[in-house]
Amino acid sequence: MIKPIADISAWQPPENMNYDALVEGTSGVILRACYGISEDIKFHRHYDEITKRGGMVGAYHFLLSGQDISSQAAAIERILQGKKLPLGVWADVEITSWSKLSRNQLESYLIRTREHFGESLGIYTSQYMWDSSIGAPMI
Repeated sequence: MIKPIADISAWQPPENMNYDALVEGTSGVILRACYGISEDIKFHRHYDEITKRGGMVGAYHFLLSGQDISSQAAAIERILQGKKLPLGVWADVEITSWSKLSRNQLESYLIRTREHFGESLGIYTSQYMWDSSIGAPMI
Protein backbone atom coordinates (compact mmCIF):
# COMPACT_ATOMS: atom_id res chain seq x y z
CA MET A 1 0.00 0.00 0.00
CA ILE A 2 1.28 3.44 -0.92
CA LYS A 3 1.10 5.85 2.00
CA PRO A 4 0.57 9.59 1.49
CA ILE A 5 3.07 12.31 2.25
CA ALA A 6 1.69 14.88 4.70
CA ASP A 7 2.22 18.65 4.73
CA ILE A 8 2.22 20.28 8.16
CA SER A 9 3.08 23.65 9.64
CA ALA A 10 2.36 25.77 12.69
CA TRP A 11 -1.33 25.43 11.75
CA GLN A 12 -1.06 21.91 13.23
CA PRO A 13 0.00 22.59 16.84
CA PRO A 14 2.30 19.92 18.34
CA GLU A 15 0.04 19.49 21.36
CA ASN A 16 -2.73 18.34 19.01
CA MET A 17 -0.53 15.95 17.02
CA ASN A 18 -0.32 12.19 17.31
CA TYR A 19 3.19 11.87 15.92
CA ASP A 20 3.22 8.09 16.25
CA ALA A 21 0.14 7.81 14.03
CA LEU A 22 1.52 10.43 11.64
CA VAL A 23 4.79 8.56 11.12
CA GLU A 24 3.05 5.18 10.89
CA GLY A 25 0.40 6.39 8.44
CA THR A 26 2.59 8.31 6.01
CA SER A 27 5.58 7.82 3.76
CA GLY A 28 6.93 11.08 5.15
CA VAL A 29 6.12 14.65 6.08
CA ILE A 30 6.98 17.90 4.35
CA LEU A 31 7.26 20.59 7.02
CA ARG A 32 6.88 24.31 6.51
CA ALA A 33 10.21 25.69 7.68
CA CYS A 34 9.85 29.26 6.56
CA TYR A 35 7.16 31.82 5.66
CA GLY A 36 8.87 34.62 3.78
CA ILE A 37 11.78 35.58 6.03
CA SER A 38 10.12 34.19 9.17
CA GLU A 39 10.77 30.78 10.66
CA ASP A 40 7.68 28.61 11.12
CA ILE A 41 7.41 28.67 14.92
CA LYS A 42 6.64 24.94 15.12
CA PHE A 43 9.15 23.68 12.54
CA HIS A 44 11.86 22.48 14.90
CA ARG A 45 9.41 20.78 17.26
CA HIS A 46 7.67 18.97 14.37
CA TYR A 47 11.06 18.01 12.92
CA ASP A 48 12.32 16.64 16.24
CA GLU A 49 9.14 14.67 16.99
CA ILE A 50 8.97 13.08 13.54
CA THR A 51 12.65 12.26 13.15
CA LYS A 52 13.00 10.73 16.61
CA ARG A 53 10.27 8.28 15.56
CA GLY A 54 12.18 7.41 12.40
CA GLY A 55 9.93 9.43 10.09
CA MET A 56 11.14 10.84 6.78
CA VAL A 57 11.00 14.62 6.43
CA GLY A 58 11.42 17.36 3.92
CA ALA A 59 10.89 21.11 4.24
CA TYR A 60 9.10 23.78 2.29
CA HIS A 61 9.42 27.53 2.11
CA PHE A 62 6.26 29.59 1.53
CA LEU A 63 7.67 32.38 -0.61
CA LEU A 64 6.29 35.92 -0.40
CA SER A 65 6.46 38.37 -3.28
CA GLY A 66 6.63 41.43 -1.02
CA GLN A 67 9.83 40.38 0.73
CA ASP A 68 13.39 40.48 -0.56
CA ILE A 69 14.20 37.17 -2.30
CA SER A 70 17.83 37.13 -1.13
CA SER A 71 16.67 37.60 2.46
CA GLN A 72 14.17 34.76 2.07
CA ALA A 73 16.87 32.48 0.65
CA ALA A 74 19.20 33.35 3.52
CA ALA A 75 16.43 32.61 6.02
CA ILE A 76 15.72 29.10 4.71
CA GLU A 77 19.43 28.32 4.52
CA ARG A 78 19.85 29.37 8.16
CA ILE A 79 16.76 27.56 9.44
CA LEU A 80 17.63 24.28 7.73
CA GLN A 81 21.29 24.32 8.76
CA GLY A 82 22.27 20.86 9.99
CA LYS A 83 18.88 19.24 9.25
CA LYS A 84 18.66 15.91 7.44
CA LEU A 85 15.93 16.21 4.80
CA PRO A 86 15.64 13.02 2.73
CA LEU A 87 12.43 14.32 1.14
CA GLY A 88 14.17 17.48 -0.05
CA VAL A 89 13.63 21.21 0.15
CA TRP A 90 10.69 22.76 -1.68
CA ALA A 91 9.84 26.28 -2.85
CA ASP A 92 6.10 26.67 -2.21
CA VAL A 93 4.64 28.72 -5.07
CA GLU A 94 1.14 30.01 -4.36
CA ILE A 95 -0.99 33.01 -5.09
CA THR A 96 -2.83 34.70 -2.27
CA SER A 97 -4.66 37.97 -1.86
CA TRP A 98 -1.41 39.48 -0.51
CA SER A 99 1.30 37.73 -2.52
CA LYS A 100 1.84 36.82 -6.18
CA LEU A 101 5.36 35.65 -6.85
CA SER A 102 6.80 36.61 -10.23
CA ARG A 103 8.77 34.29 -12.48
CA ASN A 104 11.87 36.47 -11.98
CA GLN A 105 11.55 36.25 -8.21
CA LEU A 106 11.18 32.47 -8.35
CA GLU A 107 14.15 32.08 -10.70
CA SER A 108 16.32 34.29 -8.43
CA TYR A 109 15.31 32.21 -5.41
CA LEU A 110 16.01 28.91 -7.18
CA ILE A 111 19.41 30.03 -8.44
CA ARG A 112 20.45 31.20 -4.97
CA THR A 113 19.12 28.22 -3.03
CA ARG A 114 20.21 25.58 -5.55
CA GLU A 115 23.80 26.60 -4.79
CA HIS A 116 23.10 25.67 -1.17
CA PHE A 117 20.71 22.70 -1.44
CA GLY A 118 21.72 21.26 -4.82
CA GLU A 119 19.47 18.73 -6.50
CA SER A 120 17.34 18.24 -3.38
CA LEU A 121 15.56 21.52 -4.23
CA GLY A 122 12.18 21.42 -5.97
CA ILE A 123 8.98 23.39 -6.54
CA TYR A 124 5.85 22.62 -4.53
CA THR A 125 2.66 23.85 -6.18
CA SER A 126 -0.47 22.89 -8.08
CA GLN A 127 -1.08 23.51 -11.75
CA TYR A 128 -3.73 26.10 -10.83
CA MET A 129 -1.40 27.97 -8.47
CA TRP A 130 1.42 27.83 -11.01
CA ASP A 131 -0.76 29.20 -13.81
CA SER A 132 -2.20 31.90 -11.54
CA SER A 133 1.10 33.06 -10.08
CA ILE A 134 3.82 32.39 -12.66
CA GLY A 135 1.54 32.37 -15.69
CA ALA A 136 3.93 30.41 -17.88
CA PRO A 137 4.67 26.79 -18.71
CA MET A 138 6.18 24.86 -15.84
CA ILE A 139 9.98 25.18 -15.70
